[in-house]
Amino acid sequence: MNIRRIATILASLIVAATVCTACASATTTEGTSTSHTVRIPSRWNTYAYAKAKISVPRSWAVIRDSNCPDASALGTLELGIPKVLSNCTEISPAINTVTLSSLTAGTNYKALSCSPVNVNELLVYVGPCSTSNAPGIIEWFIPTLGVEATGTGSRTVVDRILHTLRRK
Repeated sequence: MNIRRIATILASLIVAATVCTACASATTTEGTSTSHTVRIPSRWNTYAYAKAKISVPRSWAVIRDSNCPDASALGTLELGIPKVLSNCTEISPAINTVTLSSLTAGTNYKALSCSPVNVNELLVYVGPCSTSNAPGIIEWFIPTLGVEATGTGSRTVVDRILHTLRRK
């Protein structure tokens, strides 16, 4: 290997370690506190739903009280779901979608999720815990905000957006 290639690999490892450290400090186990400050990329917009705020890239579509993602956008943020679900055209599970909705009264979110984690000073119950999550759905139950966040699509993209959830 030449020195330039070794330097490039070493630099990549340092960047990866820094990113992993930042991710680890953003999410900790229940009972621990975090002083993590949410960093929103400059080209992202912030939206409010109930007691929550969330940020997404400007290239994402944002819809309210609808359950049909915009397949022409790079992703869709759905704020609320309608009382009567729309009959959407076939939706690919590969479309990046994050939906914020009210936490349904009586939902046993503790049974639907793994051990809770602390994200942005919020106790979050994350699910599903099973290893057979074929559609790649991520669910976050946040009782203190009274919201449920559901994400589908690229796990990397959806996780990054979910980690912007915070108090309004």
